[in-house]
Amino acid sequence: MSYPHLEFTQIKRAAEVDGTGDVIWDPADNTHFVIKEVTFTPDANMTFTLFSETDATDEPTINKRVFKGEILADTPVTLRFKNGWASDEQNDRLRGTVSTGTCYVQVLGYEN
Repeated sequence: MSYPHLEFTQIKRAAEVDGTGDVIWDPADNTHFVIKEVTFTPDANMTFTLFSETDATDEPTINKRVFKGEILADTPVTLRFKNGWASDEQNDRLRGTVSTGTCYVQVLGYEN
């Protein structure tokens, strides 16, 4: 649910993910988050997963996983979404999971 022609206040979030399902972005009540850019930097070689509320790939209407991949220690990875990557439902939170270590995450986007 992206509205590239409308003006929204940019929101920046930063978090350290060191477990399973850690919350990175908890949007205001009754809003969606929309990711324009996200950068993650791990402190160890790891599998990192970024997802909206539930890490499920079997959703009947949408895959809530933004990213899952193997990344090398101290190697920043940036994803940019031209029209934004919106959460599927209002009040969904952006979460992350690591296989080991800590991943530092920075997100730029907006809520609508």
